Amino acid sequence: MEHEPILDRELARQLTEALRANNELMERQLKFGNNWRVQVRNGLVQGFSFAVGASVLVSGLIWVLKPLQGIEALKEPIETLSLELQRRGR
Repeated sequence: MEHEPILDRELARQLTEALRANNELMERQLKFGNNWRVQVRNGLVQGFSFAVGASVLVSGLIWVLKPLQGIEALKEPIETLSLELQRRGR
């Protein structure tokens, strides 16, 4: 089976153009990522996300544990855990 040279050249040209476009996009993304303003913004967003996520997680855990205090055997450990979570959340 013999390949047609015209099709091979056209495919090579298309691949070269695609690689060139990809390289330009990667270069723009690297320049954007190295910008100190972008890094500061990303750090602030990550810190805020961590704080909100931790608050939601602790609140959810306390919300789930509160009804279980009605069980006499679990009452004291759950109260202790709940108070500790609330104290550390402040």
